[in-house]
Amino acid sequence: MHVVNDDAEDNKILECALAVGADITVSGDKHLLALGKFRKTRILTPGEFFGSKVQKLGLVYN
Repeated sequence: MHVVNDDAEDNKILECALAVGADITVSGDKHLLALGKFRKTRILTPGEFFGSKVQKLGLVYN
């Protein structure tokens, strides 16, 4: 699989996400984050991930 050309190692992360059918991949990697989504997998920063969970639970997050 050759999705990320600037950093071929990132493709391993995408392969793993595809293999397990991941809904979300959490990463701080700029190449993966630039994709935003790979097939059905959303790619989020840790802050985005935890922020969405806090919001879903209706908790206060500052």
